[in-house]
Amino acid sequence: MKNIHLFLAPLLWTQGIVNAISLFSADDSVVELVNANISTLDYSDSIWLVQFYSHWCGSCQRFAPTWKRLADDIKDWSPIVKVGAMNCAEQSCDLHQVTYTPTVKLMNPYMRRSGMYSAWKEVSGHLPIEVYKSEIIAAIMISDQNQSARMISAVRNMPRSGPQLDSMFGEGQYMGIVFSDAYNQLAPQVILDMNQHREQLPVYFVPDFPSDSSIQWGVTVYPTLIIVDKNLKIVEKETGSYTSATRNQFGKKLKGYLNSGNSKSTRVTTSAPSTSWPVFSPKITDTGIPQESDPKKAADDNVVQLPPPELIQEDVVYQGDLERAVQFALLKEVPMQRDLNGMKRSALINFVGALIEYYPNQSEGMSLFLSHLKFWLLTPTYISTESYKTKVAVEDTDHQTFA
Repeated sequence: MKNIHLFLAPLLWTQGIVNAISLFSADDSVVELVNANISTLDYSDSIWLVQFYSHWCGSCQRFAPTWKRLADDIKDWSPIVKVGAMNCAEQSCDLHQVTYTPTVKLMNPYMRRSGMYSAWKEVSGHLPIEVYKSEIIAAIMISDQNQSARMISAVRNMPRSGPQLDSMFGEGQYMGIVFSDAYNQLAPQVILDMNQHREQLPVYFVPDFPSDSSIQWGVTVYPTLIIVDKNLKIVEKETGSYTSATRNQFGKKLKGYLNSGNSKSTRVTTSAPSTSWPVFSPKITDTGIPQESDPKKAADDNVVQLPPPELIQEDVVYQGDLERAVQFALLKEVPMQRDLNGMKRSALINFVGALIEYYPNQSEGMSLFLSHLKFWLLTPTYISTESYKTKVAVEDTDHQTFA
């Protein structure tokens, strides 16, 4: 392939995947999905959020840092939630009804991919991280209501006061209770952040205010975190606001009681209440585009190196990018259609005609491939998807179009 930019060259070797080009490295919290391992999603007890991308796609490259931040932000939610990515330029994304990249899809637990429209829920790409977390939490809440879908509730609500309180402690000496608005995601996110420690320090959610539980524990302000010992004594009480800062603040307090067998003195910390409507939104301090990475480090990491920010922002297109885009469109996207007749056929003829006229720096192989394909499409016969696949495969082999 000619004029390939530096970021197209390296290969990824991670999680047992050899010679798979990727925008993600083994250091990221993103599970790289390929044809060989995508079946692990079938009947999984995890909720999967998967981005389908193409490594040469400028839009996908700009979105990759956001996807990495999302995966890193919710890595402690595993194995309840897993974040994956699949490179459609190299893998068979047509099996998942992917017609453009980047595409984000959510798969609920205990589903099978062949049930395409019930298994996958499509979510728009290029959205803020908080929107994706909202989709995940909504799926978790539905899953928790369906006992057949998950044996252990991911976000546990605080039961009414009674003798069962003594049995709610885990292996440690404390439990946490988050009092929060039922329609806000602060409490579910705090609880999921503690998922790796749910047996040692269980955290419960009181979603109503006022409630019997809030009156029992003397909570008058939402959101509030209390940490209780096995004598049902409050050892820590902290209020906050509906922000990512409070999420981190509550999480830090809870983790301070891990591996702690000693009693602690009661402490009460109060933060200024939020003056705005309680919408849980992150404070984004960067542009979402990574700084230029060191070429040697990129080679060592064996991962696709993104171009400098100025090149991404200007949407620079390289000849290699165009070639891969045409290859993906004609050899993968078009065959996703059930048939290629009527208006679809007319649109495809116009598309191929536009490529013949405007595709820059055409090689002889590309010119022959396109002209032969257009002539074949103009023949007055029915064209099935299978006959189209056979035709483009033969033409590609004969002319070494995308070699």
